[in-house]
Amino acid sequence: QARRLRVGDLELDLNRQQARRAGQLLKLTPSGWVLLETLARNSPKVVSRDVLERALWSDQPPDSNSLKVHLFNLRRQLDKPFDSPLIHTLPGRGIALRTGHGDN
Repeated sequence: QARRLRVGDLELDLNRQQARRAGQLLKLTPSGWVLLETLARNSPKVVSRDVLERALWSDQPPDSNSLKVHLFNLRRQLDKPFDSPLIHTLPGRGIALRTGHGDN
């Protein structure tokens, strides 16, 4: 079983629960790590909001805004400091972690 996941210049070390992008260590919250690992394990496929909510909260998802807040914070860490985004929202479908454009 893979102990490292790679998507473009992003590398996840599953043993240490650390993520680096372009060699730079990302400071992720525990929730941010769960989201990122879930997205990376499914990359480049689209992950539904329902699957992401279950990964974070099992069968007890809080109000609908909570996932948005966690994704916003993850984007701030993962995408904002870099030239190209890895997190892509596909309206009506979900979220994908992939290089390039997120519309396919």
